[in-house]
Order: sequence, then C-alpha cells, then structure tokens
Amino acid sequence: MGDAFVKINVGNAFVILYFVSVVALGVAGCGGAPSGSISGAGGGPSGPSAGEYLWEFSLTNDNLFFSTVDSGTGQLGAPTMSQGIACNSLGTIPSIAVTPSRKFAFVIDNCLAGIHVYSMNGPGISLAEIVGSPYFSPTALDSISVDPSGKFLYAIGSPGTVYQFAVNGNTGELSLLSTTVEAADLRQVVADPNGKFIFVNDLTGGRVFGFLVGGGASLSPVPGSPFIVPANGQPVNLVMEGGGTFLYSPLISGGIAGFAINTSTGALSDMPGSPFPTSGQPFTLATDPSWKFLYSIGGSLNSSIEGFSIDANTGTLAAITGSPFSTPSSLNSLAVDPSGHFLYATVQAMTLADSNILGFAINTSNGSLSELATSPYSAPPFPVNVVSLHIP
Repeated sequence: MGDAFVKINVGNAFVILYFVSVVALGVAGCGGAPSGSISGAGGGPSGPSAGEYLWEFSLTNDNLFFSTVDSGTGQLGAPTMSQGIACNSLGTIPSIAVTPSRKFAFVIDNCLAGIHVYSMNGPGISLAEIVGSPYFSPTALDSISVDPSGKFLYAIGSPGTVYQFAVNGNTGELSLLSTTVEAADLRQVVADPNGKFIFVNDLTGGRVFGFLVGGGASLSPVPGSPFIVPANGQPVNLVMEGGGTFLYSPLISGGIAGFAINTSTGALSDMPGSPFPTSGQPFTLATDPSWKFLYSIGGSLNSSIEGFSIDANTGTLAAITGSPFSTPSSLNSLAVDPSGHFLYATVQAMTLADSNILGFAINTSNGSLSELATSPYSAPPFPVNVVSLHIP
C-alpha cells in the first residue's frame, strides 16, 4: 500500500487532503477487482477491438458489462462481463470515462469511494486493472469526466468537491493536482470538448458552476460563475453539445434548461425560450453525435421518449413531430449509438425477467423514433444506465 499526503490550496484555506492508492487484490464481492484482472500499468498489447459498443451498468451486479452494436441493424449482442467493476452505479449520471486514445477506462466504485483505472484490451473489450488502482477518495464520488486531450480527469465528490487529476498517458496512473470546494450540491461534471472549461450542476441550489482549466494548482471560476438556472429550476444533470457551444440540463420542476456558452470566456447565457417545456419531470438526456436532435425521458410515467430538434445557430429546442414516442415499458436511461442511427433505453425492471434494453431506429432527417424489430434485447440484471462507445 502506498500512502500520499497532498497539500492543496482551496480558496483562502490551506488543507491537507489524504488520498490513498492501493493495489486491488482480486477481492470478491462489492467493489473488488475480478480475480486475475491485475496487470502491469499500460494500455495492453493489442487494445480493444474496433467497433461500436454499449457500456451497461447493473443495480444488483457489481460487474461492468458491455454489448456489441451492429452498426447496420442496431441489434445488440448479449451482455458480456468486461472484467471491470462498477459497484453501486445508481442513477443516470455516467460513472465511467474513457481516454480519447481508448487505452484506459476510469470507473467509479461507490462501494469503495474510489476510482478504478483499467487498461482496455481485446478481443472485444477486456479490462485489466493497472498497478496502483483503485484510487480511494476521502469522499463519495458522483461523477467523472476526461478532458479531450486525455491529460486530465475531473471527479465530483460529496459534498461540493471538484477533484482535478493528471492522467499519465503511458500508464493510466492518476496524480491529484487540485481540490476545489464549493458550498453547493454538486453532482455532475462535463468537460468542454475544446479543453478550456468544465461545468458542474448544483442540484438543490439551482445553479451551474463553470471553471477554467489548464492543469494548474487550482481551478478558477469563469466570469459570472455560478450561473442561476432560469425559473428557479433545479438542474438534475448536464449534457454539452459536441462543439462546446451549448449546454442543457433537465429540471426537477419540468422542462429543459438551455445555455449558450461563450467559447472565449466560458460564461453561460440563457437561450431564448429556456426552459423548454416537457410533458413531465425529465431526468436524463441523450443527443445524437451530429447534434441535430435531443431526447429525454421523465414524462408520462417514464413510458415515453420526448424528442427535440436543435437549432444549429441558437441551440433552441423544438418538439419533433410525433413526440412524445410511446414505449412498451417505463425507462430509466438513454444512449445514442456513435453512428447516430440508433437509440437505446434501459427498462425500469421490477423483476429479473424484465431486465431488458429497448432499441429504436432514429430517422436522421426528422429525428423520429421507431422500435427495432429485434428489440427488446437482453440486459444485465436490473439495468440502470447505458453509455455508448466507439473504438476506431
């Protein structure tokens, strides 16, 4: 076991953060690495196999699963264990982040209050824990995100803590760079695709915090941060447009807040018409890779998917013709495949037999949805989240 004390300057207070890195020893049960998964640090000899995949998280099984996605038909393969752990992955905020190189995956373990670091290998996707992982945190973690360069990892800890790590591109090892503490109910961090900013939602405070990044000793707020969500809304989570121009959040009170991002300063401004109306209380969003469409669940007892077109100039949302699209079951998460042709939704399973994933074809001209003929698909026990992944 290696222990490290890192001195961090947080605002005007000087604190000592205790951060521990240990080698996983194949502990069975909640939070342990799978037996035989330990390897030397590094990205693996072959890397994961090229293709499209869906990460799949289970409420009752600690393993991190994946399925292959047929890019022509949208059909999902059977759920397969990746040899990685994703213990107690609740809700719709992704607890996984992958480096742009596809060499490493970082996964939150809420049983251990830490982060697993895995090298990604083939065939398919096979995860192997690096030496020194998992990294334990002094607080429970809610969200992680990797910047587009793959050099930095950001994690949200309870209460109101933003951790900034350096990522060793050769080994995947993490080094804590800074800790920023806010008097806020921080939940999810998203990284600007241009590598200049990160944004974090304050759920109960109805705000969004923005920070300038660059790997320095601390994060600094963007001008005007934190930003008040319109209509006193409480932002559940965040989704950022792929060009780093627009930011969206579903609100507990109903509707979707939309912000325009000043790409020079990181300052947020409300879009005209925000928050955009929804039929109920949305709690998760998904977008297609081209950023033409946005999808939401949370209305009509969660048994429908609402679709919106995105104005390319203003980011404003308009309901797609035919929306909301009814589904045969209540849903709890959404993901669009990397091609933008298919959408997947996990079913709110009440029994093991109900553990399914629904698949839909996306009309790329108007954004409308139609269920795939081969849907539903097998899923891990009581699935709670899905995240798409493309391996070039």
